[in-house]
Amino acid sequence: MFRSIKNEKLEEDNKRANEAVERLARDRLANSGHLHSCGKRIRIDRVGDMLILDGVLPSFYLKQLLQETLQGIEGIKRIDNRVDVQAEER
Repeated sequence: MFRSIKNEKLEEDNKRANEAVERLARDRLANSGHLHSCGKRIRIDRVGDMLILDGVLPSFYLKQLLQETLQGIEGIKRIDNRVDVQAEER
C-alpha cells in the first residue's frame, strides 16, 4: 500500500513537471513574433529530458525558429523536431 501511494505521488509530480514545461514552451511560442500564430498547429510533448514537436508549418525557417525558440528550457536536453513543412495554398 505504501509503495502504491509513493508511486502515485511520483507519477503526479512527473505529470505536473511535464505540464509546466509544456506550458513554458507554449508561452515562448505565444511571445515569439513569428510563431505566436503557429502555436495551435504544433503539438508539444515532454518525454523525460526531451521535447517532441509535431505538426505542420509553412516554411523551413519557421520549423528552425520553433526549435531555437524552445532550446534552453530547464530540464530539456534534446528536441525531436518532427514538424512537417507544407507551403500554404493561396
